[in-house]
Amino acid sequence: GLLPLCNAMAGNVGLQASNFTARALATGEITMKEYRSFVVQETGTAACLGLGIGVLAGAVALYLSSWDLLFAFPIMVGQTSSIVMAGFTGALSPLTLSLFSRRMAESWKGMLETTIQ
Repeated sequence: GLLPLCNAMAGNVGLQASNFTARALATGEITMKEYRSFVVQETGTAACLGLGIGVLAGAVALYLSSWDLLFAFPIMVGQTSSIVMAGFTGALSPLTLSLFSRRMAESWKGMLETTIQ
């Protein structure tokens, strides 16, 4: 069903945010002063994406369940919140690890993101 599809989409968002953040760190596009605004920006992007995909997943669930709102609404909310959380943790994990070491942020980003999810 829908659960593996929802998890796969959120995982992809988290890994993309993690890779984007690690690249920005490696190229010097963001500094420590910009960490907070960067995380807010990435989380906002994930929220827009999550809301769009959540509404779409909720609409599909509503149709497939013969218009059962008690089934479709939790799918919409779950999909939206999992994508927002994935974007947040995906952006935050390399930034947090970069406080210790740039090399550590690059090597652990994917594993840490997958573990958090």
